[in-house]
Amino acid sequence: GRATVPPVMRTGLVDVLGFIGGSKAGDAILKEHPAPHRLKAFLQLDAKNLGVVAPDADLDVAVGQCVVGSTSYNGQRCTAIKLILVHHSIADEFVRRLASAVAALPRGLPWEEGVLITPLPEPKKPAYLAELVG
Repeated sequence: GRATVPPVMRTGLVDVLGFIGGSKAGDAILKEHPAPHRLKAFLQLDAKNLGVVAPDADLDVAVGQCVVGSTSYNGQRCTAIKLILVHHSIADEFVRRLASAVAALPRGLPWEEGVLITPLPEPKKPAYLAELVG
């Protein structure tokens, strides 16, 4: 990616670009092209994939799916659930169960057996995530 895409873009031979990822990376890729105004680009940047929990949802299933959908690969995949919309009538119970389920996940380093939560790749990310919850 980082080693191959910039030289390819600099050739100017790319007419159409499809990219899924962060806006910083997308901007950097576009700037490499000699004629970015002529480049047709389809960008899915900083996706905020939703999980929606209706009032009649089976909370055990909903919590389980939201945990898997938001934490696999530490949530660092483009299809990870980033926002969960929960009907107000079940929100408190859902949050209680979700927090309990995430707290129960085994933590450690990526190469350790059975670990599901690993350190975040960016130093300021834990504080940012705490702000989103609080």
